[in-house]
Amino acid sequence: MATVFMQRVTWRSWILIAAETGLIVAAVSLAAYVRLQDAALTSAHLSRALVIAFICQVCLYYAELYDFRVLSDRRELVVRLLQSLGATSLLLAAVYFWFPSLIIGRGVFIIAAGLVVSFVVGWRVAFEFVSHSVGPRERLLLVGTSEGAVTLARELYDRRRELGVEIVGFIDPDPAKIGAPVLNPGVIGAVEDIPSIVRARGVDRVVVSLADSREEFVGWMNDEAVSLGLADTHFANPSGMDAAGHYSSAYDMAMLARYAMRNPTFRTLAGTVNHSGDGFPMHNLNRLLDYYPGADGVKIGYTDLAQKTIVASAVHDGHRVYVSLMHSGDLVTDSIRMFDWIWDNYTWPDPMPAEPDRSAEPGQLVE
Repeated sequence: MATVFMQRVTWRSWILIAAETGLIVAAVSLAAYVRLQDAALTSAHLSRALVIAFICQVCLYYAELYDFRVLSDRRELVVRLLQSLGATSLLLAAVYFWFPSLIIGRGVFIIAAGLVVSFVVGWRVAFEFVSHSVGPRERLLLVGTSEGAVTLARELYDRRRELGVEIVGFIDPDPAKIGAPVLNPGVIGAVEDIPSIVRARGVDRVVVSLADSREEFVGWMNDEAVSLGLADTHFANPSGMDAAGHYSSAYDMAMLARYAMRNPTFRTLAGTVNHSGDGFPMHNLNRLLDYYPGADGVKIGYTDLAQKTIVASAVHDGHRVYVSLMHSGDLVTDSIRMFDWIWDNYTWPDPMPAEPDRSAEPGQLVE
């Protein structure tokens, strides 16, 4: 997926844009032939048609006509298409005022507009049918039937063509709810049925609604905090946002980060600057990774109470140091100053030699 003019464009949108560019150029060329009665269309006509196509495509784009949720509503499609053509005519009027040499001929755009509506609507309907019939679709099994799970399912259903997904059904912890309607489809099994459903129905991905196990999950978080000795930490939600009874300290966050960085997978993720998953490009917002040699984690954050926060990790001469900040005015500058102060002012003691093994008998080889 790419970002163009601050909006996301999927590969399906690129197909539409490329095909409709050709359709618009063809419509303008045909309109020029009908209006001017000139079969010998020159390269100059083609370049002028490309100008019209470009302006028209920009207007279609900003009318969100490459959003696949609009494709499913025929009336909305036609209305937005007419609005885009109206905006195109205004922009072309301004362009022709300043560059009259780009004009193809009087009345050409009016004929082309009618052809564009016919071509684009017909092409959109055909594209939707083909992509829905033969396009790859990821089959999802949703675990949970809470309000949050249903909201997620409704969003996935509304954007199923854009995302290329299909909802197989819902899983509910209560076996008595099997067969109950949810969104169409309904509940098709309990938690213990998930492996057999995945095999039987060709499920590609199991999606779990965190809201269905939120309290239990928060309980696990607090149990882990106690086991790690985080005396000034208590969780009230899994998101980390401000809430009553939700607090921690800079020291506890540093200890938690140190524990997490012992996991090789987590350590790799925390130090990754750029990553692409499922077609989505992602950039690590921890700018210290870009600016400070040896920085390899861990995480930044922000809440109304804690303001800008960071737990940073850096390695220098084989020594790893953690910096934990809350209420920072500048995360990068403050972290760098603290790291530099540590490297300049702290000396690590030499490792103590290992104690000899005195349990061996004299003359016995000790490995």
